[in-house]
Amino acid sequence: MCTSRNKVERKGSIRRTRNIAAVEPYDLAFSDVFDYAYPAYLRGLAYLQLKQGRLAADQFRKVLDHSGVGEAFVTGSLSVLQLARAQVLMHDPGIS
Repeated sequence: MCTSRNKVERKGSIRRTRNIAAVEPYDLAFSDVFDYAYPAYLRGLAYLQLKQGRLAADQFRKVLDHSGVGEAFVTGSLSVLQLARAQVLMHDPGIS
């Protein structure tokens, strides 16, 4: 997971979303490696960098829709900001 985060930060290629997509079934799982819906948040960041607003928004909504998982951690707060950025990419004026 840390490797995927580094790739997102370094603005890698589309490959980063495939790497992060592999853990999608575990988005809401807690473990020693990742928790707080962090994989969904990272996937959203990757989609933002690829200018895929709708896909990014879906990932950030996943974090926000499960507030018991993401709310207590920084990913919950940052997902609100990143969702707004995704909506700008989609030219979507409303927040749902």
